Amino acid sequence: MRIILACLALSALSPLAACSSSDTTPAPIPDGNWDVTLAFDGGGDCDTSGLPPTYDINFDIATAADGYTISAEQGLDGGNTGGAIVCTSTICELSFTDSGPGSEFSNICTQTISATLDEDGNDAVTGNGQIDFLLDDGSSCTATFNASGDVAH
Repeated sequence: MRIILACLALSALSPLAACSSSDTTPAPIPDGNWDVTLAFDGGGDCDTSGLPPTYDINFDIATAADGYTISAEQGLDGGNTGGAIVCTSTICELSFTDSGPGSEFSNICTQTISATLDEDGNDAVTGNGQIDFLLDDGSSCTATFNASGDVAH
């Protein structure tokens, strides 16, 4: 009851006063479904004019006996997916790669996505990375991206 009264008193004194029983942001929890959009930023040496401006990826992270597992879902091949997660009380940083074949009817033989993604305590994901492409003609190129999304628990 005293907390409520104190908040009312502070609010009456200043319209900018904020009252809360807790000013802490929750700790991030990496377990869940990560839904991330990669937005190509024009960096790298690939001509990305034939690609859509964004590329959606989706994967699950689960706690395992020796750390975490990453299971590929949408937009990732999953055959060669791996990474590492380091968490503090305010952020979980995921560094990962996924390699696989290009899509049918494209000039891409293989593609490798490498990214560093940060999840905060509100389950928002931000980061950046690159996609390395090996093309049909034997050449290769890189396209960079910014990433954003969220984690559903």
